[in-house]
Amino acid sequence: MDSGTIIISAILLVLAILPFIFTGKKYRKQKKQMVLTLKGLAEQHQVKLSNYEAGGNFGIGLDQDSRYLFFARSAQDEISVRSVLLAEMSRCKVKTASRMLEDGEKVIDRVELALYPGSTAQPEVMLEMYNSEYDTLTIRGELQAAVKWEHIIGEVLKKSKRKEHKQVLSKQVAFA
Repeated sequence: MDSGTIIISAILLVLAILPFIFTGKKYRKQKKQMVLTLKGLAEQHQVKLSNYEAGGNFGIGLDQDSRYLFFARSAQDEISVRSVLLAEMSRCKVKTASRMLEDGEKVIDRVELALYPGSTAQPEVMLEMYNSEYDTLTIRGELQAAVKWEHIIGEVLKKSKRKEHKQVLSKQVAFA
């Protein structure tokens, strides 16, 4: 091979690799922004995150002592935030919306964490982790993250119920 072919090949290789490098940098920057947003939310509530996770378009965190759940979501260049006091919730469930393509392949269009309140007077809280309308066309771990957080939140809710039950029992014993 002559030097001209080598130079052109090297330039084409660099041009092919650059989009992946820039995409990776953008994804890492978004994750860092989500973590900073979550930590800022926790500071506003005067608590500290004991567990958190950030994807490219969402961040979720929890302070287990105060039982506050924090959620941040980036969609269409806007970051929306949500704080949920888990003491007011009774259960958590992953919800997905999907459709079947003509070739029989199942495509997930939306992934959400649904938090159901203990009282029927309050509405359920939906935390959207993925939506194919304005996120990437392919899901990148959002479903696995939702399942993981469903379990984490479920454990916090179980501990909270046991603690409340013990408090009720101790009050009953004190009055007896």
